[in-house]
Amino acid sequence: MLLWLYKLLQDYFLAFRFVASTTLSFDSVEHIMREVTAGSLIRYVHMIGASIFFIVIYLHIMRGFYYGSGQRPRDAVWIVGIIIFILMIGTAFAGYSIVYSSMSYWALTVITNLLTVIPNGDEIARIVWGSYSVDEPTL
Repeated sequence: MLLWLYKLLQDYFLAFRFVASTTLSFDSVEHIMREVTAGSLIRYVHMIGASIFFIVIYLHIMRGFYYGSGQRPRDAVWIVGIIIFILMIGTAFAGYSIVYSSMSYWALTVITNLLTVIPNGDEIARIVWGSYSVDEPTL
């Protein structure tokens, strides 16, 4: 029993050993999914939990629309909530792109290229990328 618990904890902490590299990140996720005990379960629970989290957030925003929470005197609370929502979307996008699969690479490329349509967006995109294109510094 104790050996099984030790093995489970060892494999669980191995899941935190993600490699943020353009050549190794996808392979490290595949290793976690295939070799770590319950690694695929951990990843899929994380993915489904994130989706459920955003569904609950959308329901919360719809409830705010229904009750008119964006009107005075609570308009400042509404604005702070929208700022937090935008930060959550950014965090979710960063988590999606960190796997660096083909789909996440192109999603990262397309969405960050949307920054180039605003004034001085090229400089902002370079800051987000950490380079002149999506590459190692972006991860």
